[in-house]
Amino acid sequence: MRVVFFGTPIFAAEILGHLLDSKIEIVAVVTMPDRPKGRSLKMQPTPVKKVVLDRALDIPIYQPEKASTPEMEELLKALKPDLFIVVGYGEIIRQPLLDIPRLDPINIHTSLLPAYRGAAPIQRAIMAGEARVGITIMEMVRGMDAGDIIVQEGIDISVQENCADVEERLLALAKRLIVEAIEMYMAGTVSKRPQDSEQVTMAPKILPDDGVIDWTRSSEEVQNQVRGLSPKPGAFTTFGDKRLKILEVSTLPLTGEPGATLKYEKGIWHVACGKGALSIHRLQLEGKRPMQIVDFINGHSKLKTT
Repeated sequence: MRVVFFGTPIFAAEILGHLLDSKIEIVAVVTMPDRPKGRSLKMQPTPVKKVVLDRALDIPIYQPEKASTPEMEELLKALKPDLFIVVGYGEIIRQPLLDIPRLDPINIHTSLLPAYRGAAPIQRAIMAGEARVGITIMEMVRGMDAGDIIVQEGIDISVQENCADVEERLLALAKRLIVEAIEMYMAGTVSKRPQDSEQVTMAPKILPDDGVIDWTRSSEEVQNQVRGLSPKPGAFTTFGDKRLKILEVSTLPLTGEPGATLKYEKGIWHVACGKGALSIHRLQLEGKRPMQIVDFINGHSKLKTT
């Protein structure tokens, strides 16, 4: 099974590493161009490219500004691939490229499709208070995340888990399911099912305004916002004239004016919401590192306007 792998971020890099460990034949990798990072603006390879470099593998790495070009079509056709696997590549791949492999290209999506199609499925599901999320391996078609489902499996999540926690668990699940899907292709036992178009929900990209905490919402809603955006980019309020990211909270059966501090002493900060209240456990003041609430209050004994 000759596979061309498309991907860019760390999640995709972990999948690529697992495929290589599973002895899947990767004949080429397509990833985004290197970008400058850090204060020095030094060019850094994408996480997917770094996997190939760190293992000193003789695998072609393509980094076009746009993959869907006649030039890339010719390069990939020459490889005679059986399958494309796409994981967080960062570009909508056009149909001429998708038509190249012998089998229909497949994509790993971090939701239980047709729920949460789009760029931010994990964050949006947590923010919506979902108790169950999952992985879908699907065929790629013209519509966004609209292809037939090949393999799908869910996991239950708790209110103690944030986005990073859930992503880690979904990554482990994705590693197993993608190998299972490839084995089904190799054995000719793939069984597909269409998505129910009436059950579609969307998961648009996280925007800056999504992080603003509205204290008039219920404590459960704000807790889910914090969980879904933690550790990055973070849900935030203000502390004096600085932005304050709230990274970990729990709900309390207390009442008060939304946004008002109910208690601020000895490692305890309780803030009222529209319904209920929150106890803040971990946070990050602008320009500082994340810290536990006890350390924050020790360094900021005087409460500032929030």
